[in-house]
Amino acid sequence: MLKMARYYHFDTTTKYKILIASDLHDLGKLSISNVILDKPGKLTIEEFETIKMHPVVTRSCLQELSGLEDISIWAGNHHEKLDGSGYPNKLHANELDFPSRLMCCLDIYQALREKRPYRNAMNHINAMTVLYDMADSGQIDKQIVKDIDLVFSIPSKSSIQKSVN
Repeated sequence: MLKMARYYHFDTTTKYKILIASDLHDLGKLSISNVILDKPGKLTIEEFETIKMHPVVTRSCLQELSGLEDISIWAGNHHEKLDGSGYPNKLHANELDFPSRLMCCLDIYQALREKRPYRNAMNHINAMTVLYDMADSGQIDKQIVKDIDLVFSIPSKSSIQKSVN
């Protein structure tokens, strides 16, 4: 998230709010059994309905804290899609601000790049194929997907230095 916050030149306050929202967006998963979270196979309908409640729990917890209003919204919206197919509120593009859109795209990218109990991690190119397909179908923001591709396909200075040494 920090790379994207820098890329978009967010002011300091917005940058830190987005970083906090990113760190806390899955807070609601603490209320879900590890039996479900770590299940190696396909979830049942009931298990997926349970999973879909974690953004609600996240928002509920964060909105109780003064000063975290934006953070609770952004963290609570991280599974909402532009076409209304997301959860928990089935919001549409006109109801999703830029930080919510960014959180959604980065959450998907991160999930694809990590190993999960039910699949291996994807490389950047394969993850971007999924994101571009989702953007083309109107689920997620096309410009943010392009920006993620640009930002994360460029090797960082530290990785360049490691390869030179």
